[in-house]
Amino acid sequence: MLNFYAIKLLFLHWKRLRKEFSFFFVLFLQDKDENKKYF
Repeated sequence: MLNFYAIKLLFLHWKRLRKEFSFFFVLFLQDKDENKKYF
Protein backbone atom coordinates (compact mmCIF):
# COMPACT_ATOMS: atom_id res chain seq x y z
CA MET A 1 0.00 0.00 0.00
CA LEU A 2 1.30 3.41 -0.92
CA ASN A 3 2.44 5.79 1.77
CA PHE A 4 0.63 8.94 0.64
CA TYR A 5 2.40 11.09 3.22
CA ALA A 6 5.78 10.08 1.82
CA ILE A 7 4.54 10.74 -1.71
CA LYS A 8 3.28 14.19 -0.68
CA LEU A 9 6.62 14.94 1.00
CA LEU A 10 8.49 13.79 -2.10
CA PHE A 11 6.28 15.98 -4.30
CA LEU A 12 6.76 19.05 -2.09
CA HIS A 13 10.54 18.66 -2.12
CA TRP A 14 10.77 17.45 -5.73
CA LYS A 15 12.76 20.47 -6.95
CA ARG A 16 15.39 20.13 -4.22
CA LEU A 17 15.54 16.35 -4.58
CA ARG A 18 15.79 16.64 -8.35
CA LYS A 19 18.70 19.08 -8.07
CA GLU A 20 20.53 16.85 -5.59
CA PHE A 21 19.81 13.74 -7.66
CA SER A 22 21.09 15.44 -10.82
CA PHE A 23 24.27 16.52 -9.00
CA PHE A 24 25.05 13.01 -7.72
CA PHE A 25 24.00 11.42 -11.02
CA VAL A 26 26.49 13.62 -12.89
CA LEU A 27 29.21 12.67 -10.40
CA PHE A 28 28.30 9.01 -10.90
CA LEU A 29 28.57 9.31 -14.68
CA GLN A 30 31.90 11.13 -14.45
CA ASP A 31 33.27 8.51 -12.06
CA LYS A 32 32.03 5.74 -14.36
CA ASP A 33 33.73 7.35 -17.36
CA GLU A 34 36.99 7.80 -15.47
CA ASN A 35 36.99 4.18 -14.30
CA LYS A 36 35.80 2.69 -17.59
CA LYS A 37 39.24 1.21 -18.29
CA TYR A 38 39.16 -0.68 -14.98
CA PHE A 39 35.77 -2.31 -15.49
